[in-house]
Amino acid sequence: MSFLDTIKGLFFGAADAETTAVYAGEGDAGRVIAALRGVIDPELGKDVVHLGMIRGVSVVAGVARIRLTPTTAGCPLTGWLTTACEQAVASIGLQGTVELVLDPPWAPSDIEG
Repeated sequence: MSFLDTIKGLFFGAADAETTAVYAGEGDAGRVIAALRGVIDPELGKDVVHLGMIRGVSVVAGVARIRLTPTTAGCPLTGWLTTACEQAVASIGLQGTVELVLDPPWAPSDIEG
C-alpha cells in the first residue's frame, strides 16, 4: 500500500479489494481501467481515472460494472460520461454498466497525484 493509500484510508476508510485491483492494473479490471483512461471529461480535460471519478470496477462473465462518481451531483455531463465509459469498455470486447455513486461525493483530493 502506498503512502497516499494509507492517508486516504485514514480519512475515507480502507480501500476495498476491488478498487485496489483496479488501480494495480490486474486482470480484466485492469484492462477496463486502462480503457477508461481514454474517457476525457470535456470540461476538465483529464481522464475519469486521473480525476478519481472511478470508485470501483468489477468484471464477471464479460460484464464490467463501473462505479462512477461525477464531480458534482447535478453534473450535466453525467449521461455523456456514462455512455463514454460504456463505449470504452465495449472497445475492449466487454459489456459495461455504469452505476452512479454520489456518496461519498467527489472532492478535489480524489485526483491522482
